[in-house]
Amino acid sequence: MRNLFVCIKAVVLAVRKFFAPMDPVGSISANGFSILPGWDTAPEERIIELCRKPAGSLPTRLGLYGLEGTHSGELFLLGSSVETVGVTTGCTKVVTPKLGYQQEQVQLLLNGCVKVLTGPGHFVIVNGEDTLKADLLDYDEVRLLGNRFLVLDFDLNSAATQPASEATHE
Repeated sequence: MRNLFVCIKAVVLAVRKFFAPMDPVGSISANGFSILPGWDTAPEERIIELCRKPAGSLPTRLGLYGLEGTHSGELFLLGSSVETVGVTTGCTKVVTPKLGYQQEQVQLLLNGCVKVLTGPGHFVIVNGEDTLKADLLDYDEVRLLGNRFLVLDFDLNSAATQPASEATHE
């Protein structure tokens, strides 16, 4: 019986809190978010500002979407002309390798057409074939550091978005 009383009391307090008046709204932002009295901006506005890219940053040109491995479901956005994907902090994109994988890094060149390069003695698997270097096209499958990625080309002027007769693999 005592437990029932405690449960009823908790429910009453929760319902009272739910229907209690909200904090007064001082104004509404340009995007429709509530600004409380004494606040300069809505917290949502600040989050939006932080998510926007700075004016001088490079646009995203290439995405690597993890299909299999430690980065399954993750999307790596690449925009520099040379991107290094590897396991050390000096790389532009740090990837957790599959257990027991020895390769340290892979370079992606985003000048004109997209190329992937690896060091001597290490191979990258592009669409099921081992290679030291290859041109990457939109929707190619690449195995990097034991992870399987899908190449997503966001650059409308690249060879990867041109018709198949213009864009060929090496």
